[in-house]
Amino acid sequence: MLPEITDAVEGCSADAFRSDFEQRGFVILQDLLPPSLCDSLNTRLDRVLAGEYDTGVPPQKTPGAKELRRNLGRGGGKKHTLRVVDIWKCDSLFEKVVCSPILGKLAATLGGWAGARVAEDQVWIKPPGAGPLVFHRDSPYFDFVPDDVITVWIALDAVNPELGPLEYAEGSHRWGEDRRGTAHQFFDVDHRKLMDDA
Repeated sequence: MLPEITDAVEGCSADAFRSDFEQRGFVILQDLLPPSLCDSLNTRLDRVLAGEYDTGVPPQKTPGAKELRRNLGRGGGKKHTLRVVDIWKCDSLFEKVVCSPILGKLAATLGGWAGARVAEDQVWIKPPGAGPLVFHRDSPYFDFVPDDVITVWIALDAVNPELGPLEYAEGSHRWGEDRRGTAHQFFDVDHRKLMDDA
């Protein structure tokens, strides 16, 4: 268990957050992970991208060498948002964060569930100049019945509006099934269409 996560989560009331979560569809916990842990995770991410896995098991998906070179400015073409899927399987520090019992308990409390489990993790790498992702809901991307999903988004770098951070549409969890989005729309040029049409 990571005491840094314990300190951050135990300093707040999950029950109080549940009411806010039900109303808005999201909650924000500032400084969930301390900067030193974020720095360590970024170092470990660099190692994973270089093909070093301290568990000996590769992640489910990693960007290719050509994509990485392009995003680092060492290749031609436009920069793209990249992702690593299931990094917890290949790196023990990411595993401690992703599989933290404290985060699981928080997600279960917010969802009104007896427990929670990890479906997958994704590390999104969005370099300057990469295009936006569309506003969407995560549940259509998982094949769960019922389709209750809680996403925990943790920024490993300092984020400000100029960097194009994650944005939430307050109350969008109550919009109905016709505003869910699909994988075909994920990188649409008009990244606000689903939200603006609602």
